[in-house]
Amino acid sequence: MTAPWQEVGDRIYRRRYPDLDLNIGAIVCGESVVIVDSRANHHQADELRRELTAITRLPVSTVIDTHYHWDHTFGNARFPEARIVGHSRCRQALADRGAEMKAELLASDYMSKANRPHFEEVVVTPPEFTFEEETSLEIGGRHIDLRHLGLGHTDSDIVITVDGVLFAGDLVEEGADPYFGDAFPIDWLTTLDRMILMLRGPVVPGHGDIVDAAHVRGLRETIAAAVAAAQAGALTNGPFSEETMADIAARLEETANTDLA
Repeated sequence: MTAPWQEVGDRIYRRRYPDLDLNIGAIVCGESVVIVDSRANHHQADELRRELTAITRLPVSTVIDTHYHWDHTFGNARFPEARIVGHSRCRQALADRGAEMKAELLASDYMSKANRPHFEEVVVTPPEFTFEEETSLEIGGRHIDLRHLGLGHTDSDIVITVDGVLFAGDLVEEGADPYFGDAFPIDWLTTLDRMILMLRGPVVPGHGDIVDAAHVRGLRETIAAAVAAAQAGALTNGPFSEETMADIAARLEETANTDLA
């Protein structure tokens, strides 16, 4: 059963969906609402739209993509009235590789006969409004800051802050190993260091329960220990599962000569 909307700040909400344990944010701004991520397909995005009416009947003016992964962005097309905002590399990844991502997803173990039609109908829709390092949105008297703190879970992660609440996307996870398949493990540590300096209140992770600064600091140290173990070839002795440790080792090799900001 989907949990109801939880107010984590003044008219700032999150809803935790059991499918993929995904969090969606909603920020009520004057005469409209801003949502953080759009879920994984059109069917789920339509469900999100219906469920928004539990907190507001205001129209959705803005969708913010925390990064390019399909579980956060493949619902974008179902908000045609909204501007979609994200990092420039989020736009690039969805524009250049969106069809490939969709094909890989349809061929994955995640797919079932029941949910396949919902994914087949997805129209991959990249952000139209992009930025490189930081930008601010002024909507209905609210000030929303968007920042790219560095490489981490992907090359396109951003954090969203409003009135002390931080939406971290998949830079922060709770209840499961972080996903390193597209990650920059060493840079992720520096990015979390920068995030920690910003924290003033609740942190909404991409997946799992709401956390605080202590959790983020602990996650940073756990990733550091995992990186050290992977560098030493001790994949069976790391703090994460062997599968996750293998992903870290592979990405350390793949990103050894990466030159991205």
